[in-house]
Amino acid sequence: MKSIHHILAEDNVCSRLLLAFIAKHGRVDITDKPAWIEWWHPSTMCISQGRRIMYPKNKRYVSAYAALPTLAHELQHVYQYIQRPYTHSLSYTIPQSLTVLCLFGFLWWPLWMIALLALPWPAYWRARTEAEAYAVTRHALRVTRTSVGDYTEKFRSSKYYWMWPFKSMVEGWFAKWDKKPPVVAAMLYTEVM
Repeated sequence: MKSIHHILAEDNVCSRLLLAFIAKHGRVDITDKPAWIEWWHPSTMCISQGRRIMYPKNKRYVSAYAALPTLAHELQHVYQYIQRPYTHSLSYTIPQSLTVLCLFGFLWWPLWMIALLALPWPAYWRARTEAEAYAVTRHALRVTRTSVGDYTEKFRSSKYYWMWPFKSMVEGWFAKWDKKPPVVAAMLYTEVM
Protein backbone atom coordinates (compact mmCIF):
# COMPACT_ATOMS: atom_id res chain seq x y z
CA MET A 1 0.00 0.00 0.00
CA LYS A 2 1.38 3.38 -1.04
CA SER A 3 0.61 7.00 -0.27
CA ILE A 4 -0.21 9.37 -3.12
CA HIS A 5 3.27 10.91 -2.74
CA HIS A 6 4.95 7.55 -3.41
CA ILE A 7 2.66 6.87 -6.37
CA LEU A 8 3.36 10.28 -7.94
CA ALA A 9 7.11 9.75 -7.55
CA GLU A 10 6.94 6.85 -10.03
CA ASP A 11 6.17 6.87 -13.76
CA ASN A 12 2.55 5.72 -14.01
CA VAL A 13 -0.91 6.89 -15.07
CA CYS A 14 -1.26 9.23 -12.07
CA SER A 15 2.06 10.99 -12.54
CA ARG A 16 1.43 11.31 -16.30
CA LEU A 17 -2.02 12.81 -15.68
CA LEU A 18 -0.62 15.28 -13.14
CA LEU A 19 2.24 16.31 -15.44
CA ALA A 20 -0.14 16.75 -18.39
CA PHE A 21 -2.46 18.86 -16.24
CA ILE A 22 0.41 21.03 -14.95
CA ALA A 23 1.72 21.53 -18.49
CA LYS A 24 -1.65 22.90 -19.63
CA HIS A 25 -2.99 24.63 -16.52
CA GLY A 26 -0.05 25.44 -14.24
CA ARG A 27 0.92 24.55 -10.72
CA VAL A 28 -0.92 22.04 -8.50
CA ASP A 29 0.12 21.32 -4.92
CA ILE A 30 -0.43 17.83 -3.51
CA THR A 31 -0.18 17.89 0.29
CA ASP A 32 -1.33 16.08 3.41
CA LYS A 33 -4.38 17.45 5.15
CA PRO A 34 -3.30 19.81 7.93
CA ALA A 35 -4.09 18.63 11.47
CA TRP A 36 -6.89 21.18 11.94
CA ILE A 37 -8.69 19.93 8.82
CA GLU A 38 -8.23 16.32 9.95
CA TRP A 39 -9.83 17.32 13.25
CA TRP A 40 -12.65 19.28 11.61
CA HIS A 41 -13.20 16.87 8.68
CA PRO A 42 -12.07 13.42 9.89
CA SER A 43 -12.55 11.14 6.92
CA THR A 44 -10.69 9.43 4.13
CA MET A 45 -12.00 12.01 1.65
CA CYS A 46 -9.61 14.30 -0.16
CA ILE A 47 -10.24 18.02 -0.27
CA SER A 48 -9.24 20.49 -2.94
CA GLN A 49 -8.88 24.16 -2.15
CA GLY A 50 -7.80 26.41 -4.98
CA ARG A 51 -4.76 24.78 -6.60
CA ARG A 52 -4.09 22.51 -3.63
CA ILE A 53 -5.27 18.92 -3.25
CA MET A 54 -5.10 17.63 0.31
CA TYR A 55 -4.99 13.90 1.01
CA PRO A 56 -5.53 12.33 4.46
CA LYS A 57 -2.19 11.23 5.90
CA ASN A 58 -3.40 7.65 6.30
CA LYS A 59 -4.85 7.29 2.78
CA ARG A 60 -3.14 4.42 0.93
CA TYR A 61 -3.61 2.83 -2.49
CA VAL A 62 -2.72 -0.61 -3.78
CA SER A 63 -1.67 0.80 -7.15
CA ALA A 64 -1.63 3.88 -9.35
CA TYR A 65 -4.78 2.60 -11.07
CA ALA A 66 -6.55 2.58 -7.69
CA ALA A 67 -5.44 6.19 -7.04
CA LEU A 68 -6.36 7.49 -10.50
CA PRO A 69 -10.12 8.12 -9.98
CA THR A 70 -9.53 10.23 -6.86
CA LEU A 71 -6.68 12.21 -8.41
CA ALA A 72 -8.69 12.86 -11.60
CA HIS A 73 -11.73 13.94 -9.55
CA GLU A 74 -9.70 16.42 -7.50
CA LEU A 75 -7.87 17.74 -10.57
CA GLN A 76 -11.28 18.52 -12.08
CA HIS A 77 -12.03 20.61 -8.98
CA VAL A 78 -8.71 22.44 -9.44
CA TYR A 79 -9.67 23.07 -13.09
CA GLN A 80 -13.06 24.42 -11.96
CA TYR A 81 -11.25 26.77 -9.58
CA ILE A 82 -8.93 27.93 -12.39
CA GLN A 83 -11.96 28.69 -14.58
CA ARG A 84 -13.75 30.68 -11.85
CA PRO A 85 -11.21 31.68 -9.18
CA TYR A 86 -13.39 34.29 -7.50
CA THR A 87 -16.77 32.55 -7.57
CA HIS A 88 -15.92 28.84 -7.32
CA SER A 89 -15.68 28.60 -3.53
CA LEU A 90 -18.70 30.79 -2.91
CA SER A 91 -20.95 28.99 -5.39
CA TYR A 92 -19.88 25.64 -3.94
CA THR A 93 -21.08 26.59 -0.45
CA ILE A 94 -24.35 28.39 -1.27
CA PRO A 95 -27.00 28.24 0.28
CA GLN A 96 -25.54 26.94 3.56
CA SER A 97 -22.85 29.66 3.63
CA LEU A 98 -25.63 32.23 3.88
CA THR A 99 -26.18 31.01 7.45
CA VAL A 100 -22.90 32.65 8.47
CA LEU A 101 -24.07 35.96 7.02
CA CYS A 102 -27.29 35.69 9.00
CA LEU A 103 -25.38 35.19 12.23
CA PHE A 104 -24.08 38.77 11.90
CA GLY A 105 -27.66 39.95 11.98
CA PHE A 106 -28.73 37.62 14.80
CA LEU A 107 -29.86 40.53 16.96
CA TRP A 108 -32.47 41.46 14.37
CA TRP A 109 -33.28 38.05 12.92
CA PRO A 110 -35.34 35.49 14.79
CA LEU A 111 -33.33 32.38 15.62
CA TRP A 112 -35.72 30.18 13.64
CA MET A 113 -34.85 32.09 10.42
CA ILE A 114 -31.13 31.48 10.95
CA ALA A 115 -31.80 27.79 11.64
CA LEU A 116 -33.97 27.61 8.53
CA LEU A 117 -31.05 28.66 6.32
CA ALA A 118 -28.83 25.97 7.86
CA LEU A 119 -31.18 23.21 6.69
CA PRO A 120 -30.07 21.02 3.79
CA TRP A 121 -31.55 23.08 0.98
CA PRO A 122 -30.80 21.91 -2.56
CA ALA A 123 -27.49 23.42 -3.64
CA TYR A 124 -27.55 23.60 -7.43
CA TRP A 125 -24.04 24.95 -8.06
CA ARG A 126 -22.42 22.58 -5.59
CA ALA A 127 -24.29 19.65 -7.11
CA ARG A 128 -23.28 20.72 -10.60
CA THR A 129 -19.62 21.08 -9.54
CA GLU A 130 -19.55 17.67 -7.86
CA ALA A 131 -21.45 16.00 -10.71
CA GLU A 132 -18.83 17.20 -13.19
CA ALA A 133 -16.02 15.90 -10.94
CA TYR A 134 -17.81 12.56 -10.48
CA ALA A 135 -18.23 12.34 -14.26
CA VAL A 136 -14.42 12.49 -14.39
CA THR A 137 -14.28 9.77 -11.71
CA ARG A 138 -16.58 7.61 -13.84
CA HIS A 139 -14.32 8.07 -16.88
CA ALA A 140 -11.24 7.21 -14.78
CA LEU A 141 -12.96 4.05 -13.56
CA ARG A 142 -13.70 3.07 -17.16
CA VAL A 143 -10.07 3.69 -18.12
CA THR A 144 -8.92 1.42 -15.28
CA ARG A 145 -11.61 -1.11 -16.22
CA THR A 146 -13.30 -0.89 -12.83
CA SER A 147 -17.06 -1.04 -12.51
CA VAL A 148 -18.76 2.33 -12.36
CA GLY A 149 -21.17 2.62 -9.44
CA ASP A 150 -24.28 4.73 -9.00
CA TYR A 151 -22.96 8.12 -7.98
CA THR A 152 -26.37 9.77 -8.02
CA GLU A 153 -27.08 8.44 -4.52
CA LYS A 154 -24.23 10.53 -3.05
CA PHE A 155 -26.14 13.67 -4.03
CA ARG A 156 -29.26 12.59 -2.14
CA SER A 157 -27.66 11.52 1.14
CA SER A 158 -25.83 12.96 4.12
CA LYS A 159 -22.52 12.26 2.34
CA TYR A 160 -22.88 15.69 0.69
CA TYR A 161 -25.53 17.19 2.98
CA TRP A 162 -28.43 16.22 0.69
CA MET A 163 -27.25 18.71 -1.91
CA TRP A 164 -29.48 17.71 -4.84
CA PRO A 165 -32.50 15.42 -4.44
CA PHE A 166 -33.42 15.36 -8.14
CA LYS A 167 -31.94 12.05 -9.36
CA SER A 168 -33.08 12.40 -12.98
CA MET A 169 -31.33 15.75 -13.30
CA VAL A 170 -28.03 14.32 -12.01
CA GLU A 171 -28.41 11.36 -14.37
CA GLY A 172 -28.90 13.86 -17.22
CA TRP A 173 -25.67 15.64 -16.29
CA PHE A 174 -23.81 12.33 -16.26
CA ALA A 175 -25.27 11.36 -19.64
CA LYS A 176 -24.12 14.69 -21.10
CA TRP A 177 -20.58 14.28 -19.72
CA ASP A 178 -20.43 10.66 -20.84
CA LYS A 179 -20.85 11.92 -24.41
CA LYS A 180 -18.59 14.96 -24.06
CA PRO A 181 -16.09 14.34 -21.24
CA PRO A 182 -14.99 17.19 -18.95
CA VAL A 183 -11.45 18.54 -19.39
CA VAL A 184 -9.58 16.20 -17.04
CA ALA A 185 -11.46 13.14 -18.35
CA ALA A 186 -10.53 14.10 -21.90
CA MET A 187 -6.88 14.31 -20.79
CA LEU A 188 -7.15 10.73 -19.52
CA TYR A 189 -7.93 9.53 -23.04
CA THR A 190 -5.67 11.82 -25.06
CA GLU A 191 -2.52 12.23 -22.96
CA VAL A 192 -2.33 9.52 -20.34
CA MET A 193 -3.48 6.24 -21.83
